[in-house]
Amino acid sequence: MKRIIVDIVNYLDTLPNYQELMPQEFAISTSWIQEGVLEHRFIKENKTGAILIFKDIDMPEVKRMITSLPMYHNFDKVEYTRVNEDFSNIFQF
Repeated sequence: MKRIIVDIVNYLDTLPNYQELMPQEFAISTSWIQEGVLEHRFIKENKTGAILIFKDIDMPEVKRMITSLPMYHNFDKVEYTRVNEDFSNIFQF
């Protein structure tokens, strides 16, 4: 199954309104989980961003969704990577 991994770099400790924005971000990502398009969300241990794993959705839609996040304009970097959960169908052993 194909997935899209989104690696967000965002130095949360430097945001003056972090405490206000984080609940909004969490609510949006929770709605994506409930819709079935966000499979996992991880906050980086050192508070430098997040890793989101999307499923059953195409890249343009994921990019649109990420730009809708309240903290988006404060992101230092966003990387999008398409991955396959199982590569046995790609390589013959």
